[in-house]
Amino acid sequence: MATPASILNIGTASGRNHFGVQIGRSGDATMLNVAPGAIQAGYAESPYFTPAAGNTAVQFWVPSDGPLSSSAAGGPRSELREYDRRGNPMGFDPFVGTHYLRGRTKITGLGASQAGKGLIVAQLHNGSVDRVSIRTQFQTSNVRLRCRVNGTFAAPEWISVPGDADGGLGILGTEFEWMIKVVSGQLTVFFDDLVNPIITSSALKPTGGPTWYFKAGAYAQFDVTTDPGQHASVELRDLNHWHPGWP
Repeated sequence: MATPASILNIGTASGRNHFGVQIGRSGDATMLNVAPGAIQAGYAESPYFTPAAGNTAVQFWVPSDGPLSSSAAGGPRSELREYDRRGNPMGFDPFVGTHYLRGRTKITGLGASQAGKGLIVAQLHNGSVDRVSIRTQFQTSNVRLRCRVNGTFAAPEWISVPGDADGGLGILGTEFEWMIKVVSGQLTVFFDDLVNPIITSSALKPTGGPTWYFKAGAYAQFDVTTDPGQHASVELRDLNHWHPGWP
């Protein structure tokens, strides 16, 4: 039987992807944290973290009323959090060596309000705040798929259809391949072409140590205040991450 672990190759052994999952379930007081070993053992929970139809991708589903990870969080999440090969939460220094996270994502649901159109599907976090995020955002008259570096939009737009107020004309249901890669502090981000980067940047700033980690899934940028009764969802497949010394 297909599980999130088998589809995304998550486990504790060498050569597997090392991720736990953070889930803000409706009605819970605190966010649920599931370790890589539990995912490897078969953890799945519908609709939050479960094989999608066809068993080739994993659905991440986040309700607007889910608990937040902290008071600083932009909204609830159903999101993978990177671990190291020893089973500890990952912390690496992107200014030393090569590091990347890649995958294929299909966004299948967004909130109803303009704020509800904000959804982060992948990010590089420095331990305090995300420094690179692949996300949707409503601006002017339409929803856009874009990348932000250090909290600022990094041109060009990835998907932007004028007048697409709900994402249905270009973003919802469209699978795209992406990669976030850092080599000795130099950032490249890829969209539907893993050879030629869509973004190249030297704007990342050191934190003074190995505090950085990757995340992927569905991190809503809205909550029950802006979007009562709403949810966001994605399907993720072909996940892979790498750091120096890994096979």
